[in-house]
Amino acid sequence: IESGKIKVFMDSLNMNLDKLKQNMVLENLNARLRDLYTRDSLTGLYNRFGFEEEGVQVFNDCKKRRKPMVLMFTDINRMKVINDYYGHLQGDVAIKTVAEAIKRSIPEHWLAIRFGGDEFLVVGQCDDENEILSVKANITENAQETSRKMSYPFYLSISCGYMHFIPEGERTLDSYIMNVDEKMYDIKADMHKNDTELRAFVDRCKKSRFN
Repeated sequence: IESGKIKVFMDSLNMNLDKLKQNMVLENLNARLRDLYTRDSLTGLYNRFGFEEEGVQVFNDCKKRRKPMVLMFTDINRMKVINDYYGHLQGDVAIKTVAEAIKRSIPEHWLAIRFGGDEFLVVGQCDDENEILSVKANITENAQETSRKMSYPFYLSISCGYMHFIPEGERTLDSYIMNVDEKMYDIKADMHKNDTELRAFVDRCKKSRFN
């Protein structure tokens, strides 16, 4: 005590504790900023920036290890009708409902991305195509179940297309995304034509507006 060694020790300890607190605050702030940068504010899914950071990494890893992967595009049918006749707040409800259905349905190691508007992309390493079919069915069922439970005024349905493949050659991720996007839009065109509930919903909206 007389030599002052305890005081020196305590001062040093307090200084190191202050530095530790500052580092923890900075780490927390950086994590929050990263979430703001990579996450969609409406749904909490990854946004396009998050896709560039995380989704591309999954693709490159599967390509390097010659592992099969899945790309799945999901799109809300007649989204414009929902926005036009029920307003954009209800449109946001539809988007959030599908986002939650995707989050509940995909395996933990797959990524869910709001790719833009009412389009969602799922990326993941997957060995078994049957797992993809199960996830696809669960997304549709979860979205429709929520719509029924919450008694939405609009009819909610989705189109979902996917590819199961091993990345190869010089093909880029964008080229695969274009292919799966085309598959999804083929399914969407068929839904618009043959889904009787969807057609009845659109007809009701048109008649309501006319009246």
